[in-house]
Amino acid sequence: MTNDLRHTTIKPIAAIRRSPEFSPNSIENDAAIFAQVVAKLRDLGYEVNEYEENRFVFKYQDEKVVFHMARRWKTLAKLMNLEEKGVKVFNSANAVVECDRFNMTIALLTARIPHPDTVILMSNEEDVLQKVPFEKMWVKRADGHTTTKEDVCFVGEISELPTVLSQFADRGIKKVVINRHLEGNLVKFYGVSGTDFFHWFYPIESNHSKFGLEEMNGHDQQLHLNSAHLETVCREAAFVLGLDIWGGDAILQSNGEISIIDFNDFPSFKPCREEAAEAMTKIISSVL
Repeated sequence: MTNDLRHTTIKPIAAIRRSPEFSPNSIENDAAIFAQVVAKLRDLGYEVNEYEENRFVFKYQDEKVVFHMARRWKTLAKLMNLEEKGVKVFNSANAVVECDRFNMTIALLTARIPHPDTVILMSNEEDVLQKVPFEKMWVKRADGHTTTKEDVCFVGEISELPTVLSQFADRGIKKVVINRHLEGNLVKFYGVSGTDFFHWFYPIESNHSKFGLEEMNGHDQQLHLNSAHLETVCREAAFVLGLDIWGGDAILQSNGEISIIDFNDFPSFKPCREEAAEAMTKIISSVL
């Protein structure tokens, strides 16, 4: 009875879906985790108002708690304004902005989170062969989040780099992040800060892929992953970026070292959706 009375004295929760253009090859999976969290909150007796990302700015109903998958700049700007007024937002809009490739790279390197050697260049820069010391590398758009397969390109020969950069420039992408290619096993991970939820797996072993790039790394079954160390590194990175709900990719190298190569706000949690939704419900309900 006490819980029911508590629930009726609070403002409803706002829940913002992710626009399809920010869910490349993941529209159904992103929608599934969103729906599962909404359902669990409602099962606890909370009222949840659902919003499309492109309509939230105009339809916001003064909710004091928001969980969202938004990435549109106008939506994030609105959320920043609400946070300044005391609204609790999961993830903080500033943390989502920190997950833009350029911001994320600078933040992780500055905090000494294990990360590949990196060069940041303009896509129309000259003399790039003298500025990039890597034999093999990954070229990634620096502005915003990945929305198409072409936003992340593997370059196996340095001589290919000028052509790849010109392709980015032709698409209007002015700045790129270039990571040294690391040999080793690709690891995907998911977590929710403030809870003990953490999940990792090898995507190549479960045919889990967004763009098919996982095959570039291969997979060595003899490598041993220290899961406790992986979790520590990932939670440190989440703290640096300011994220509550997160996931990403890492490389386990032959010497046992772990390097974070990508970090995302509010991923789809496809292989661990039930446990992730429980953890998210826990942190959201804890502020109500």
